[in-house]
Amino acid sequence: MPPRKHPPPETTLSIHKLPPEILHQICSILPLHDLGNFRLTCKAFGEFSQRHLVKELHVMFTQKSFANLHAISRNNQLRRYVRNIVYEPMMLSEIDKEGWMGQLQDYFSDWDRDRYIRFGTSKIGVGCKNGSIREQASTTKRLQGTWRVYDRKLMEQSHFLEGSQDYAIFKSALAKFPVLEQVIMKGRPNVKKSPWLEREYEDTMAIPAHFTDGRVDHCDESSVRPMMGLLSGLATAGNHGVQLKHFKIKKLGWQFFDYALDSDNRSSPEYTVWFGLRTLQIHFAEDFDAADIPEESCQRHRNLGALLSVMPLLETLDLRFGRPTRNHYLVHQEREYRYPVLFSNTLSNRYWPKLHTLRLEDVTCHVKAISSFLINHSRTLRVLNLSSIWLHEATSDWSFVFEIMRDHLSLSKLFLDGNFGGEDTPDNSEPAILMLLERRHTIWLTKAIVYGKEKMEKIRQENEDSFKEEVETLSDKRDRGLPVMNGHTLHSSGTGVEVVRGDFSECCDGVCPHKYFMKDPVMDLLHYTGRESWPE
Repeated sequence: MPPRKHPPPETTLSIHKLPPEILHQICSILPLHDLGNFRLTCKAFGEFSQRHLVKELHVMFTQKSFANLHAISRNNQLRRYVRNIVYEPMMLSEIDKEGWMGQLQDYFSDWDRDRYIRFGTSKIGVGCKNGSIREQASTTKRLQGTWRVYDRKLMEQSHFLEGSQDYAIFKSALAKFPVLEQVIMKGRPNVKKSPWLEREYEDTMAIPAHFTDGRVDHCDESSVRPMMGLLSGLATAGNHGVQLKHFKIKKLGWQFFDYALDSDNRSSPEYTVWFGLRTLQIHFAEDFDAADIPEESCQRHRNLGALLSVMPLLETLDLRFGRPTRNHYLVHQEREYRYPVLFSNTLSNRYWPKLHTLRLEDVTCHVKAISSFLINHSRTLRVLNLSSIWLHEATSDWSFVFEIMRDHLSLSKLFLDGNFGGEDTPDNSEPAILMLLERRHTIWLTKAIVYGKEKMEKIRQENEDSFKEEVETLSDKRDRGLPVMNGHTLHSSGTGVEVVRGDFSECCDGVCPHKYFMKDPVMDLLHYTGRESWPE
């Protein structure tokens, strides 16, 4: 009898024998569609995959989406895994067929060239100059079909709003998610929509068409009404022990702060929602009516400040009150349309003992107020992002603010963006704008603040010889009447050597050249427009 052969040893590891930690990592990187198929391959994989399937729920302002949220909240297994909720409400404009078609035709009234609406798998030609009568008739027929879909969804949304069904479902569902940590509310204009929202409204042309972007009117109900329903649900969840840690609102209208919040009452719904937050991010819709009603705007800002005062555990604060204006020619024009958000009404005298990251955009403040705020948080603040910040004082006072940041803060990251300016001008002219230079100069400025005075002084000493050699070379060429390389010229000043860029094409036709001083590492790399030299 021949000897019995034993099967070869197993050299590969079956997926069934992988440890749970590896399976969870696999599930965490799979797309939702593949994750759903993976869940069906084996009963043992069901629990591993289902927790990742519902870890983040996407909710839209549709009856189908809210029904899905309600169904998951009633499932005793799935509801235990929900950690994040992304709420993306799309408020359709209340408009009739004639107005809908009229606005579409107004937008596509340029008959000099062909125009198309391309969205998903659809492509509709509108205003085709060379189109035949048959093609134009086909286009009109398709547009009428999209209107019927739009009207049906609009009626569904109106019925949903009238019955306040979003309030009821949020109150019922959110309280049943015991490990809910983060809620993100989307809706900011000109931001890429999610694929779920695109598919939902693909046949309505509500997203690709520019005549409606989910905006009802200048009051922008779409930025307030969904927030109220969501907040009511979070308040109920807070009363049931759900402690929200991260709240990110991508679009919120100032009308939300028309009324003061009951922040002093610890049993109030507002307190239960906001008290335990570690991260707060709010992108405000631009309020262009604020310039006409300054007192009303100030009250809204104060109500926001009262809300911020009930968050003692805050670690990350991100407040964006407008879009950062990078074109310095339009800064003054845009600032005339809106009453500025004042630092004194929102953040002054606030203190968060664990604040680690701060981002502010489009705020007007006093030098003393912002300096005191930064010094008070110097022990914990490590990441600072400032965009388009203005001072009540002169623009030159930014030197004091930057010195405070350099000498008192221990930052690991610093971002500066937009235009920085000051309102106080001695000659009653337009406020001057302090613009950062090109990217490499901005990097040096941030390094000067982050590294601190001692390290930058060491860097300065290491580069002093090479700098002097360059200056001597340029000066010698100038004295000999030779052309200066790279467009550099030298001028004498009482404060030291001033290097003036020869290329003035991007700055007021040569009136305000790019300049910087080789004197202080903080002030070297700033661009001060409207002056012949840096003010004393």
